[in-house]
Amino acid sequence: MPLDFQKKNVNAGEPVTAEAWNALVDGLFEAQAVLKTAGGAVRVQISSPSFPVAVARVVAYRTGAAPAQAIAPISPSTEWTFPNLDPGTWTVRAEAPGWSAAEGTVSVSNTGVATPAVVSLGPTLTGTYMPDVLGKKLPAALTDLGAIQLRIVDSLGKDLPAQGFDASYNNQPVIVQRPAAGELVPVSGTFIVVAAVIKETPLVLVPDLSGMTFETARTALEKIGLHITVAP
Repeated sequence: MPLDFQKKNVNAGEPVTAEAWNALVDGLFEAQAVLKTAGGAVRVQISSPSFPVAVARVVAYRTGAAPAQAIAPISPSTEWTFPNLDPGTWTVRAEAPGWSAAEGTVSVSNTGVATPAVVSLGPTLTGTYMPDVLGKKLPAALTDLGAIQLRIVDSLGKDLPAQGFDASYNNQPVIVQRPAAGELVPVSGTFIVVAAVIKETPLVLVPDLSGMTFETARTALEKIGLHITVAP
């Protein structure tokens, strides 16, 4: 049922009631339904569920007309919508970073009927998106990263090999990653993916050196891996 909205502004910090939120959501669906049934409306279905709606675009173009951009779907709908394409034959193109573009054709009659009723497009993923490896132990993180070209450094900036690193790093978590999770990994050969890990520093108990000579104290410390440096 169409909704009769009344404009009401909310000031910053004021709560939004459930009733107001539901009215907003209902209004969006009403608007979407109107767009889909209007004359010249063209619907586009993307076959891949992982197609990144937030950074993608679906465009229609033809000779003698300005390109038109589709309205992104409102969940749970997965259809993009052109509200009102002029009569004629249009090429519809779906594209997104890291995906191969897909194109299809739709014809809009003088009465606003679109053929086909729904344009189905199947762009395919060609790039690689960065997985979320923050907090994961280094071996597990490297498994998730797979074949991504990367550089690994520890918390002190020391480079680590992707394979054959010291076993003491096996239980160390990743504390920094670049690119961030979900970002497209660059395709050029000059990029760097950093997974920084922190290595635990072993603690030792310093013995009581009171009354010892310098040589005796140095010997006692060297036995536990500590070394004395005499400042000039």
